[in-house]
Amino acid sequence: MPSPKTPKPSSYLPDDWETATARGMFAKLKPRNLDPVAYDKKVEFWTELISKYCLASKSAVTDFNDLKQKFRKGNLIPAPLEAIMEEMHQERKLQTLEEFKNKQGWITWGLSLLTGPSKINVTQEKLAHIPTIQILATELKNFQKQLAEEYDDYPEVIAFDDLKLRARHIIANDDTFEFVVEQLTKWGDVSQGTSKSGERVLKFAENTNSPAQFTETDASIHDIRRAMSKIETELKRLEKKEAELKEEAKKALHNRNKQSALNILKKKKRVEKEIQMKDGQYCKLLEMLEQIAQTRQTKEVLDAYKAGNKAFKDALGRQGLTVENVDQTVDSIHDIISDFKEVDDALSSGFKSNNDIDEDELAAELDEMIEADKEAEKRNRVKVNKNVINIGDLPEVPTNGLHVDDSIEQRLKRLREAA
Repeated sequence: MPSPKTPKPSSYLPDDWETATARGMFAKLKPRNLDPVAYDKKVEFWTELISKYCLASKSAVTDFNDLKQKFRKGNLIPAPLEAIMEEMHQERKLQTLEEFKNKQGWITWGLSLLTGPSKINVTQEKLAHIPTIQILATELKNFQKQLAEEYDDYPEVIAFDDLKLRARHIIANDDTFEFVVEQLTKWGDVSQGTSKSGERVLKFAENTNSPAQFTETDASIHDIRRAMSKIETELKRLEKKEAELKEEAKKALHNRNKQSALNILKKKKRVEKEIQMKDGQYCKLLEMLEQIAQTRQTKEVLDAYKAGNKAFKDALGRQGLTVENVDQTVDSIHDIISDFKEVDDALSSGFKSNNDIDEDELAAELDEMIEADKEAEKRNRVKVNKNVINIGDLPEVPTNGLHVDDSIEQRLKRLREAA
C-alpha cells in the first residue's frame, strides 16, 4: 500500500479561512471569565481544526511547532494555539505517550478526576490526539479483517512490523501506529506478545465477546510462518537458478560442447534435489499449521458441548426437572391410578345383578356352533337343529315310474267289481 502524502491545506482548513472571521481567531485567547462566549468559540474552532488536520495527515502524533506552521496564515501566527493545546490536554484530548500508556489504578484514576492531568509544557512535548487515535484504531481493525482472507487458519495472528508496513495507507508514521496498537490493546481487541526470536506479534480478538489473549501457540504459529516464508524465498532462488542452468546447458549443446552441457546438467540435478527437499520441508510446516488449526477446532467443538450441557442442566434446574422430582411425580400418578381402579371396582361389585349372563358360557356355545358349521361344510352335511345328517346317506330320487305288483292290481280289480 502506498504511504499517504502530505495533506493539502484545503483538506483540513475551513471554507472561511481567508475571511475576517477566521483572522479574528488568531488573536490571543483571553480568560474565559472575561468573555465566555468568545472563549468557547475559539476553543471549538481550533479544537476542530486540529482534529481535521490529524485525520487528513493520517497522523495522531503532533507538536506545537508543527501545528503552528501548518496553521500559519502569511505573517499571522495562531496566538491562542498554546492555550488551546493546554485546554485540550486538560480535557485529555491530547496526551503524551507516557500518559497514554499509563494504566491507572482506581485511586489514581479517582484523584485524576478531581485534579486533572499533571501540568506539562505543551510547546516541548510530542502529543497524541486521542480522538484521531480512536478513529484510526477502528480503521486498522477493519483492515485486519480484510487481510484475514490472505492468511491461513489463524488470520488473527500477525507480525507487528508486517501489519505496520501494510497499513501505511491508513497510518502515516511509526509513532501513530504505536498509539493505535496501544488503543486496541486497551479495548481488548489486540493482545501483544513476542515470538521465540524476539519479534513483536499481535493477536486480534476472534470475536467481540472475549478479549484477545496471546499464547505460546500464537508465537509458534508466527515462527512457523516465518520459516515457511524463508523456504518460499529459497525456493524462488533455486527455481531461478534451475532455469538459468537449463539455458546454459542448451547453449553448451548449441556450441557442440557436450561435456560442458553434461556438467551443467549435473548441477541442475543437484538443484532439483534441493528444491524437492525444500518443498518437503514446506509441506511439513504447512501440515503442522493444519494440525494446530484442527486441534483448535476440536477444542471449540468440545467447549460447545460443555456449554450446551451446562445450559441444558441449568434449564432443567430452572424448571425443577430433577430425577428425584420426576420419579416422585410418576410414582404419585401410579398411586392415584391404582386408587381410582380400586374405587371403580368397589362401585361395580356393589351393584352387580343376579341375572348377569356368564360371558364365558356364551363364548363356549358360540365356538361349538362355529365348529359344527365347519364340520358340515367339510363332510357335505347339513345341520338340523343340533343333529348333523349326511346327505350322501339319503336314498336317491327315483327316475322311472312306480312299479306295482300284478297280484295287488288284480285283487283291487276284484274288489271294485264286487262292489
